[in-house]
Amino acid sequence: MDLLILSTAAAVRRLHDTNRSRLWLLMIYIPEVFMLFFSTMIPLVAKSLMAEESNLYVTLISIIEMTAVLSIPVAVIQLVGIIWLLVLFMLKGTVGENRFGSDPLVPESDEKSNVS
Repeated sequence: MDLLILSTAAAVRRLHDTNRSRLWLLMIYIPEVFMLFFSTMIPLVAKSLMAEESNLYVTLISIIEMTAVLSIPVAVIQLVGIIWLLVLFMLKGTVGENRFGSDPLVPESDEKSNVS
């Protein structure tokens, strides 16, 4: 949990350096929430299928198909989001001040001389 908080904070800071909102992180967090939801729902669905049908083979095939149908597209979306965020993280930050604050690479003395 600590690593998640620290990495999210670093990612938000980097996105703000490039003048982008923290909402870009949803590209990787929303698919993860769906994956967690699917992984908890599949055993419940399997239990109900086993109660209705006596054929265990058909039930197992249904569970495997359901897992593949649900998890593969979500994983692909998450992978695309991770790659896109890595590209964004490698871009040069906004030169000068942006909507999230001043440029951290500009020395403080330069900022004060520009204001005066």
